[in-house]
Amino acid sequence: MASFAAPGGESSSRENSTSDYSYDYFSEFDWTVLGPSTATYAVIFLLGLIGNGMVIFAVHRCRRLHTATCLLLANLALADLLLTLLLVPTKLAVGILSHWPLGEAMCRIVAFVNALSPTCSIYTMVVIALERCYAVLFPLETRSAITMGRTRVAILLVWLFSFATCTPAFFSKTTTEMGSGAFRWTVCNEAWSTDQLALGYMIYMCVLIFLIPILVLIVCYSLIVHRLYTGRKLTRHMRPLSAVNIPLQRLEEDGAPATAIGSEDTLNCLGSEGEALHGGTRVSYSGVPAQRPQRTESQTLQHIVTMLIVVVVVFVLCWCPLFLFGILLRQGLTGLDPLNDEETVWKVSLSLHILAYANSCMNPLIYAFLSESFREGFMQALGTCLPGEARGPNRRRTSQQSTHWSRLNTRNMSVTSCANSPHRL
Repeated sequence: MASFAAPGGESSSRENSTSDYSYDYFSEFDWTVLGPSTATYAVIFLLGLIGNGMVIFAVHRCRRLHTATCLLLANLALADLLLTLLLVPTKLAVGILSHWPLGEAMCRIVAFVNALSPTCSIYTMVVIALERCYAVLFPLETRSAITMGRTRVAILLVWLFSFATCTPAFFSKTTTEMGSGAFRWTVCNEAWSTDQLALGYMIYMCVLIFLIPILVLIVCYSLIVHRLYTGRKLTRHMRPLSAVNIPLQRLEEDGAPATAIGSEDTLNCLGSEGEALHGGTRVSYSGVPAQRPQRTESQTLQHIVTMLIVVVVVFVLCWCPLFLFGILLRQGLTGLDPLNDEETVWKVSLSLHILAYANSCMNPLIYAFLSESFREGFMQALGTCLPGEARGPNRRRTSQQSTHWSRLNTRNMSVTSCANSPHRL
């Protein structure tokens, strides 16, 4: 293979001329490297396709996930899905064929998407951080300021910004004919005329994808964490309370008869459907038992922020080594020469590309492990695709709860829905 594969495309070489290039692309494959890498790319493709597809489908079908944060996470999944569908198969094919068979247009498009996907991902994370920070610092204005319509506009602006700033990537690659005589092949190579231009482009991409957004993310999450852990009461003005106009029943832990709760009592709607906290004790509407302990709103926010910080950290750990290696290689600080140590450079580049592309399948796993709402959303979304008998008791329980809440609504019960909380994911 050619030398270091830069972040903006498939492959690159410090020499664009063919006179000094003598590597035999048609030599016998080293399957000790290509075998594991091919299997890894295949796993990344399957996990990325299924996982990100499930995130988008769950946000679309599950009403519980119709929030600004979840919509932004669906956009993050869309950017990862774009990388999964276009770049992973292309990288896999080029690794096996050892040349570029797709023409110059696809060479430029792949280079553009390879820059577009991480740019769109990181700036979607920036918008999520700004949205969470605003919800923490200005809780009273959150519901009126952060709407689904404005969130969609923010997503559109993220894509437009990403397209505009990644335009240089489209012109960073071109196809080059290598070899001579009967042994000729095509590579998707760098289009820069000098090493200084190539280095300047890579520094530009690092500033665009890492320096600027990471500084914003650090400021936003520092403000959030400071607000969470300085002892300030986030729930003083944010916890939805409403007078209950119909009798409720308190669940007694010792099996004693349930006692009615008067209409003068208030209900804290922080639990799941049909469940609430009253005076520190779990209560339930008739026919819908309370089954699980509830988090306070501050605890819920901490849980959400932890998950979002994990997403950012994983992104940086996956993509940063690839960009950093490209800059250090250009500066001659790796101890490797792209021509004399070409095989080693290719193996390091291949490993770093696998690590970067693996990020496209990690976020759904993070949501599944750290977000109960997403787990339930996945199950509910999958349940809608199954036949009636295959949906099982969970589907029937959901139907019973929906019927129960419909009856409550007909009796004009004005309890604020938990999903309206600004810290509900």
